Amino acid sequence: MLNNFLFSELCCIFVYHLKHTTMKNILSMDEALKINFYNEYHTKSLLESKATLDEISKFYPVKAEVTLLEHSDNTFSLDYVNMFLTNDVCRIGIKFDSYRKKYSIYCHENYKNVDFYKISNIKEKFTAPKNIGVLTTKKIGAWVKYIQDVHIECVKLDNELTNGVDAFLKSIEGEDVRWFNSKTQGEIVKNGIKFSFKIEKGYVSKKIEVHYSVNSDLETFKKLANNRLGLEKKLERVA
Repeated sequence: MLNNFLFSELCCIFVYHLKHTTMKNILSMDEALKINFYNEYHTKSLLESKATLDEISKFYPVKAEVTLLEHSDNTFSLDYVNMFLTNDVCRIGIKFDSYRKKYSIYCHENYKNVDFYKISNIKEKFTAPKNIGVLTTKKIGAWVKYIQDVHIECVKLDNELTNGVDAFLKSIEGEDVRWFNSKTQGEIVKNGIKFSFKIEKGYVSKKIEVHYSVNSDLETFKKLANNRLGLEKKLERVA
């Protein structure tokens, strides 16, 4: 009886989620303004973003990407709005903080091997412009130039780190590698020696260690200390 009840409950949960599945759509601002949202709050938020977009466009070319959630009952809700300053180097986002009354301009790019710490180090090479309270073309242009310079250095470092990892992987081709953790760690064992490595954020850490079992007695220790055990094992194999 209990099992039937649990089965019925699970079916209800499954049907609920099936009916409430969503699909993301990315639209331009003009396209999004034609959508009828089921909630007035979403319409208000979109109009506020449109006002910000219009203000920025007075000083610098900008476009918006509006992400909507389309529900199974054919209704729409606003997920978020991204605004990007037009340039030919990288994606540069801009947003307005209504609480601080400041504009934030930032790089909207991801790097394979360059993390936040490395980006912070790169930023130290350049002088960041002052925060923008009142928009001007000159102020926005200064931020665009700064972000482009930082991005170019990030791409350069990312390529160097990626090439280093690729070269290492090329060097171990043909070896009997035992892989771990989605091929970010591995080891090669040969003739009682283990070579282990770990690939993380563009760096390869390596370690070599003895990897065979021997008797735990004084005689074995003396042979190991005098580097004779390996030689005697080789002679035994020859004999």
